[in-house]
Amino acid sequence: VENDIRLALAAIVGKASDLLSFFHDRLKVYLRDQGARHDLIDAVITPQSDDLLQIVRRVEALGSFLDTEDGKNLLAGTKRAANILAAEEKKKTAVAETVEPALFRADTEKSLFAAVNQAEKQAGEAIQN
Repeated sequence: VENDIRLALAAIVGKASDLLSFFHDRLKVYLRDQGARHDLIDAVITPQSDDLLQIVRRVEALGSFLDTEDGKNLLAGTKRAANILAAEEKKKTAVAETVEPALFRADTEKSLFAAVNQAEKQAGEAIQN
């Protein structure tokens, strides 16, 4: 400012985004060449992911988890839930935006809700670490 120097900061920031995207693309190719599943890679990489080693470790951790019995059960449950929701969507069934625990009738519903909340908390903590 004092020397009347102009910097096109928007262009520089835009280039940084392009560069990060380039690194993501190269890392995807590298990970696929190493045998990583493309869906796991896509699940881990976000446009803001700038720690390439952390991306690699998360892909490895996710793959390891999904190879366990718990991981297989999670995938099966997720697929079943997605199929149920797709079928209900075709029937034009309205799906609530939030869960109302007060509407639960059976103890199993309450237990499932508590387990999902606990798993969500643990997953969030694991992702942060």
